Amino acid sequence: MTQVHPFDAYVQAQSDNLRVAHAALLFALDRFPDIAVDEYLKRLDHLADRVATHNPTTPEDRVSALQEVLVRRHGLTGCTSDFCDPCGSYLNRVLDRGHGLPIALCAVWLDVAATLGWELHGVGMPGHFLIACPSSGPERIFIDPFGGGKTLDRSGCAELLCRCFGQTVELAESHLAPVSDRSLLSRMLCNLRSLYCASQHWRFARTGAPAAPRIILVTANWSRKSAGCAPCLQEQNGPLVPCSARRHHLDRSQKICQNVLFCPRHGQEALNNYATNA
Repeated sequence: MTQVHPFDAYVQAQSDNLRVAHAALLFALDRFPDIAVDEYLKRLDHLADRVATHNPTTPEDRVSALQEVLVRRHGLTGCTSDFCDPCGSYLNRVLDRGHGLPIALCAVWLDVAATLGWELHGVGMPGHFLIACPSSGPERIFIDPFGGGKTLDRSGCAELLCRCFGQTVELAESHLAPVSDRSLLSRMLCNLRSLYCASQHWRFARTGAPAAPRIILVTANWSRKSAGCAPCLQEQNGPLVPCSARRHHLDRSQKICQNVLFCPRHGQEALNNYATNA
């Protein structure tokens, strides 16, 4: 009997209580099989404990406490070289090195906030993942962990979007919509697969980081009730591969990665497609 990968088992078993950081550390086992997942989860819990000591009461105070602990004390911030480095997507390496891709840094922030019961959510803006939280006023606060925890308003997000794509593009409301935990995981896996393909590291693209079937697992909205869909993932020579009934999920994810994350000059149509489909 083929052993089920810990990531696959975890994602299939969780329905409403998926911990993104836990899942991300589990798929890191493909590249770093000896990492102690529980130890990294304890490190994240410790960060949450440090943030809690600030006793923040307002949303603005909470953002300040996160900035103080995660950025100023622990140095978690962005590094432009990570956009071409797959290690920037692995949470264990992000915590060890102190920098990573925007979405990986957001996963750290979101995990700490969730541990404390705070209402923060991921925002899948094309080209640059962000975090949003309520404010004391009518507008949400947007946070850029990659930019050192800088806070942004809507106009700041629009400026960041234009910088990411190197041209003037219109920020749609859908670009700032909250994304689910599974969508966040799917985007992390898409990033990894595209990075390995772009650098022609085929061994990791095909086996070391088998993102294809995992994107299917994440986006297929697995739960105990849908466990009967398991035959949709067929085994061929060991690794799980999607059957034809699920291939459209993978094809869509690949197109998103190619047209948006690595071909920004495809313009506004690609941006809108990304925001709709990701």
